[in-house]
Amino acid sequence: MSKETQNWMHLSGIGIQLVITILVFLWIGMKLESYLIIKVPYGQLLGAFIGIFASLYKIIKSINNV
Repeated sequence: MSKETQNWMHLSGIGIQLVITILVFLWIGMKLESYLIIKVPYGQLLGAFIGIFASLYKIIKSINNV
């Protein structure tokens, strides 16, 4: 395979990886809320923000390696 095809295939799953990472951290935040019995969605917000930052870090790191 050519170099362009390998780069395209390497970067094709970034969107799916972004969504899955955010959803996993959101789920962790929801479980944290249920464990601590909190009525406000601070766990969900915290999980979503950590997921967003973690996925952006991973995307930037993978793009720089290409």
